[in-house]
Amino acid sequence: VNVTANEDDIIEGTENFTLVLDSDDNVLLLPEEAEVQIMDLGSILVMFAEPVYTFNEEDGLGIIELVKSASVSQPFTVRVFGGPSNQSDIERSADGIDIIVEFDAGLMAPGSIFINFTLTDDEIALEADETYNVQFEILETLGDIVRPGILPQTQVIVLDPDVVNVGFGRPSVTVNESDGEFMMCVLKDRETVFPVEVTISTSPDTAIEGADYDPANVPSSVTIPADENMTCFTTDTVLDDILALEEDEVFLLDIENVLPDDPRINVEADNVTVTILDDDVPTIGFEQTQYSVRENDTVGTEVCVSVMAPPSLGSTVTVMLVSMDGTAQAPDDFAAVMEDLVFGADIDLLCVNITATGDDVAEGMENFTLALASDNNDVILMPEQADVEILDSGMIFVMFAEPVYTYNEEDGVGTIEIVKTGATSEPFTVRVYGGPSNQTDIERSADGIDIIVEFQAGPSAPDSIFINFTLTDDEVALEADETYDVRFEILETLGDIVQPGILLETQVVVLDPDVVNVGFGRPNVTRNESDGQFTMCVVKDRDTAVPVVVTISTADGTATEGQDFDPANVPATVIIDPDSAMECFDSNAILDDEVALEDEEFFLLLAELLDPDDPRVNLTDPETMVIILDDDVVSVQFEQPTYTYDETDGSAQVCLVKDAETATSFTVDNIVTEDGTAMDGVDYTGGPYSVMFDAPADDIKCIMINLTVDNVDEDTENFFVSLAELVADEANVLVGALNVTMVNIIDPDDTIFVNDTVIGDPLFTVPIYVPEDQLDAMNLSQLFLCYEIHGVSDQWFNLVTDECTSVNARYGMFNQDLNVIDEIGVRAVDTADQCVNIRVDVGNCTADVNDAALDVMGRYSMNGVSVRRYRNRVRISVPNCNDLTLVMWVFCETRTLQEPFDGSEVTGDMIKFVVMRGLNTGNRPSHGLLGQFWNIPVSIAPYTGLLRDNSQAEGRFVINITTSGSDPPVQRSYTGWLYDLTWEFQEGPCLYVGNRQAGPIYEVMDPNDNVIEDRYKNYKVDSAFSEEGFDFGIFMEERCEISVMPTSEEPTIGSGLGSGIGDEPTTSIIPTNTIE
Repeated sequence: VNVTANEDDIIEGTENFTLVLDSDDNVLLLPEEAEVQIMDLGSILVMFAEPVYTFNEEDGLGIIELVKSASVSQPFTVRVFGGPSNQSDIERSADGIDIIVEFDAGLMAPGSIFINFTLTDDEIALEADETYNVQFEILETLGDIVRPGILPQTQVIVLDPDVVNVGFGRPSVTVNESDGEFMMCVLKDRETVFPVEVTISTSPDTAIEGADYDPANVPSSVTIPADENMTCFTTDTVLDDILALEEDEVFLLDIENVLPDDPRINVEADNVTVTILDDDVPTIGFEQTQYSVRENDTVGTEVCVSVMAPPSLGSTVTVMLVSMDGTAQAPDDFAAVMEDLVFGADIDLLCVNITATGDDVAEGMENFTLALASDNNDVILMPEQADVEILDSGMIFVMFAEPVYTYNEEDGVGTIEIVKTGATSEPFTVRVYGGPSNQTDIERSADGIDIIVEFQAGPSAPDSIFINFTLTDDEVALEADETYDVRFEILETLGDIVQPGILLETQVVVLDPDVVNVGFGRPNVTRNESDGQFTMCVVKDRDTAVPVVVTISTADGTATEGQDFDPANVPATVIIDPDSAMECFDSNAILDDEVALEDEEFFLLLAELLDPDDPRVNLTDPETMVIILDDDVVSVQFEQPTYTYDETDGSAQVCLVKDAETATSFTVDNIVTEDGTAMDGVDYTGGPYSVMFDAPADDIKCIMINLTVDNVDEDTENFFVSLAELVADEANVLVGALNVTMVNIIDPDDTIFVNDTVIGDPLFTVPIYVPEDQLDAMNLSQLFLCYEIHGVSDQWFNLVTDECTSVNARYGMFNQDLNVIDEIGVRAVDTADQCVNIRVDVGNCTADVNDAALDVMGRYSMNGVSVRRYRNRVRISVPNCNDLTLVMWVFCETRTLQEPFDGSEVTGDMIKFVVMRGLNTGNRPSHGLLGQFWNIPVSIAPYTGLLRDNSQAEGRFVINITTSGSDPPVQRSYTGWLYDLTWEFQEGPCLYVGNRQAGPIYEVMDPNDNVIEDRYKNYKVDSAFSEEGFDFGIFMEERCEISVMPTSEEPTIGSGLGSGIGDEPTTSIIPTNTIE
């Protein structure tokens, strides 16, 4: 369609409207809009002629066209500017443009201006396209008549058309099979922006992969760096198959892929022909260089020629075997030889028979030569000649009967036989001589031989003479074989009729069969454990020609390596000199393990004969036992000098300890008692007693002595237990220094001991208020009281009770001497005047509210009572009578305490009870072990009195408290020690009241008084929520009764998201009666 604009007389500038495509058919409209500008007849639009200009680097010149839409009455100027985009990875082919051009005025002025710029070809291939964004700025608008048109910007793209050619540097390479390796290069004909990587493979031709070449030794890829034109590699892929006279073999190297995948990379020489030249040269020759044949021997002598190396041939080889006359001539003396021997892949040995011609002439010994020849220059003939002797049947030959004679030293006599081949008419003599070879390292077992013997004449004369010589056994073992070279000389040849035969020399070998026995010098050695050292010898039963070296190892018996003996202190090898019968060594391998009452053993073994490796060495007695006698002494004594027990305890436990680990258990008898102020049968039951100790070093054994309970008010009494005469079933058990202990029996009138730990653990932690001036003096901002009591097992005790809250704790047995809290019961009055019972048990740190269990991370929240169970602790928040909130934490922990009697560590589970804030500000009465301390003003003063053991106190304090648990209130004092390390869930130092810092917990009437006033048993109760047994009642039971939870407000199901110490659980109302 034609689009027209309406003309008016108003100069309006440039206007525009949009054309839109629409269709009811299923067709894609793209682009579906076009913008149309209406150019006022009074406006001149300036724009680029094209949106994009594309050039190649090698064009040399780029041109941009800037146009105007009409003529103007006045000239105007335009600034054209632009430059490369931010492409830092390429070389610039053109500089930026910044030029001012002028459009001329008048109807004849051109409507276009062409802007030229230079393009540079940097000769680097594989560059990315370079882009230039070019814009213009109208410098004179002639009263806004000149305006930018629809193309105010154009883009210049400079392409890099450079092609890089990649390929192998040469089309073929030739390599000798024995060389194995060759070098090859991959080339490119120009620099590139990126490295070029080619992948290389191999393909067989006449060469066989795996037999003639190994493709694994060719690099799978080669990378040519960007600024280099080649990369070379050396490969040892060619294999030598040791097959001679092969044809040339060929395989190919191929370029498979090129990276980057760019059409500008041209692969030209993409394969190389590798030719393998077989340079294996076969060697063919006679198997021996001397042969003999007798006249008239119809069988003849076999002469063999074989392929020496390499053992296989790739093609056939023909070798000619010919004979050449010597003193013997063909055909008079022998049949001439001329044969072609053809060797091939399966033929490497060929033989021919040669015969000699018989005659009646006594000619003596004659000879001729056999020779090899071949037309193949690639064959080496070696040895290529062999001499053949013709033995005249009319001659007499003298020779040794055997080439070698072998004897043992201990044989005493050796014999050599020299023979002749026939009878002579006259006797003749022969000199036989020879001696030992040059073996300076052995003792001679026989002297040299130099003797003249005579062969007798006549057909009945013997053809053999036996020459005897003496052999001497020097009793030295492991000698090398002795060799003697013996020859003969014919003194009368009888006119050359007697001649030397084929065995002109023989060898006498004298063997040394002597066996040497090597072993430990004795079957066992016994040493005390404390000695640590022992001596052992390795012996041999005779002298040897060379040293004998053996290795020694160890093996466990009842002794344990590393604990009872150290194999590193046993020599690894022992050398016995040739002329020595033994070699001894000292070893400090025995270790003192400080374990008494054990005899142990370990073994030394001759593990291996290192030198010489000779079957004549016999390892006898290769094992010896090292017996370790335990001379450690273990002493037994009482654990402590005194014991103190309450008469009402019913028995006194007295313990004995030993000072070392023992290998076995042992019994100590005759533990006797002796009266002091206490009397046997009246106050206690006397001995004797006995105990059995087990192996561990820390073993402690106790006896229980019955105490008599009476109603007599007595002073403290005592009796003695002693080890005056130790009776034990082991001689190494002795009496220690503490062989007597005293047992004190206390009459329980007004005095009570609290069963505390020796090292202890803070079991209750509560905040206390101390005057600010005292806190400032100690540089503290807050102070807690850590109260440590380990009560009676299986008994509940009241910790605190006021009108609205009661907390009871149950003690369980941590071990036989330690009792700790294992259950907590809290009874509280909620804001709806209902009693809520909360129980926490140390087993899996379980918690329940009114007998309904909480899951881990579960929560109960209702009427001011909040209970949240975590994995190892429970947070309890309850209201109290002062409209405050009492926040308590119950922690379930696995702790390690010290056993009070022997100081050993004991690990087990316990509960710790912590009050963070809230209960009792001093204006209401409270009861219980802790109730009288909570948030009541406290003053602290140094304690200068004596401790219970009558020692002077140092660094201790008196805690002065005005209690609210009695009417009228009274001031009470307790001793303690300010401990500078805090418990992990507290925020300030603890003032400890307990055994770890201050000895037993006790209450004093005067700061310097050490008499206990009140009794621990006053705080006993019957159960988790019981008040029975209190001296007076405080908890207002009448305020509430436990009933079914009302439906108007039900406990919250909690997700347990707030798990920090001191978090307040959120109270919410839900229509359910579920506790999570």
